[in-house]
Amino acid sequence: MMQGIFWKYIRRCAVALLLAAGIFAVGLLSAKRTHGAAVQRTAALHGVEPVSGRSAAPAAGASGPAADDSTRGTAAADKAAGRNQPQVRAELSADTVLIGHRFKLRVEVTKDVMQMVAFPEFENGRLTDSLEILLEGPVDTVSREGRTEVLAREYLLTCFSPADYRLGRFPALYADKNLVDTIWSPDSLRVIVTAPPVDTASHTIYDIKAPLKVPLRFGEVSGYLLFGLIAALLIAVAVYVLLLKRGRGLLAALRGPADPPHVAAIKQLEKLHTQKLWQSGKSKQYYTGLTDILREYLAGRYNFQAMEMTSAEIIARIRELSVEERASKRLGSLLEVADFVKFAKYEPDAVQNEDAYQDAYYFVEETKQLPPELQPQQAGNDTPQGNVPGPTGTSGGLKPSGVPGAPDIPDTPGGAAAGGTSDEAGEGKEVRS
Repeated sequence: MMQGIFWKYIRRCAVALLLAAGIFAVGLLSAKRTHGAAVQRTAALHGVEPVSGRSAAPAAGASGPAADDSTRGTAAADKAAGRNQPQVRAELSADTVLIGHRFKLRVEVTKDVMQMVAFPEFENGRLTDSLEILLEGPVDTVSREGRTEVLAREYLLTCFSPADYRLGRFPALYADKNLVDTIWSPDSLRVIVTAPPVDTASHTIYDIKAPLKVPLRFGEVSGYLLFGLIAALLIAVAVYVLLLKRGRGLLAALRGPADPPHVAAIKQLEKLHTQKLWQSGKSKQYYTGLTDILREYLAGRYNFQAMEMTSAEIIARIRELSVEERASKRLGSLLEVADFVKFAKYEPDAVQNEDAYQDAYYFVEETKQLPPELQPQQAGNDTPQGNVPGPTGTSGGLKPSGVPGAPDIPDTPGGAAAGGTSDEAGEGKEVRS
């Protein structure tokens, strides 16, 4: 029984070893394939097939036995193969420079036209920690004779740390048929960066000079002035729009309290009467002025849009407001005659023109709104609003100021005498053609 367990354990160990060997073989094969793919990509980049077993190229600026051995090995391989090896030459435009000054590094490669060459590339824009590369120029073809050509590339350098810099030799990568390798310049480069001498003993240190006073020119402030004018214009436009929309009450307060609608209407009627329009043959302007004044009065007195309504709509609205019948007839008669004059080219006579003015005047007087302190005195009185009755039993009354020949407003409660006159003016008048 123990022997069976032993052999069972041996078999399991053998299986584990075989599995480990298989995994190792698969990993080795995968690594080899990955390495081969990388080599093929590098060779494809340079257009040649790589040679296995070649070590990696040293970095730019390297020197020492490793670089020498690599160069000697490459030269020996090229000589054995019967090929001309490219030649690299590197030089500096100056071996001593002042701190911050610019100088150039020039790398030239002499090669066969069939050979591929890659110039050195530097990381982070620096040749060393202190030498900065300001510009990497393009690769230029300097000359070509037969199968030999010379390529060159320049690097613009600068340095801000004074020191003696030994740059060593410079490499270039080349490819020829099935060979990819690195070649080096024969001479090492060296540059000395110096700082300008400062003699503090022979120089006097002065204090900082005060700022110079430069006169102000118009060109320096023209932009600010233009901006200020534009801003002021925009502010003025905004204030104007605001006043139009919301500032009407403020403007009215600045102008003082407005006249009541009946006072404004009476003033406008008297002004229109003094213009003597119908006497000058301008009947249409005369009746247009009368109706416009009455429409504005109705809009202010009864608060409806009389300016936008027709004559029939105005009369209907007046009747809805329970205006006195006599005043309503006055207004209807006036609007009817005015419509004939404005739209039918009707020419009324002098009596009709004066009657139209008197109807307008009396309509305002009969429908005006009294001040609150006078309203209780008129309570229970049948006399139209705005008319102060004369003594009881008299036929006298108030005559509208400025109305030539205007009839007296009666002082009787029923207004029989004046009522007849009003009815004749409102209903009995006929439109004369």
